[in-house]
Amino acid sequence: MIFLQTNHEKATDAEVWLSRFPDGVNPICQTGSWGVEFYEVAPQPNDIIVKKHRYSGFVHTRLAI
Repeated sequence: MIFLQTNHEKATDAEVWLSRFPDGVNPICQTGSWGVEFYEVAPQPNDIIVKKHRYSGFVHTRLAI
């Protein structure tokens, strides 16, 4: 199986995304926070986890369009 995991980091957050937050800091799905954890699913050791930094699972990931 393939799982997509949303990870936001300062290095990958676009200016337009950060402009949505009053203080310019994204509190959503920050790497290392509980928001990044899978909910009600658990990838197995042989599963593929693709970390994504945008809404799309294809932009700046290992997945090809």
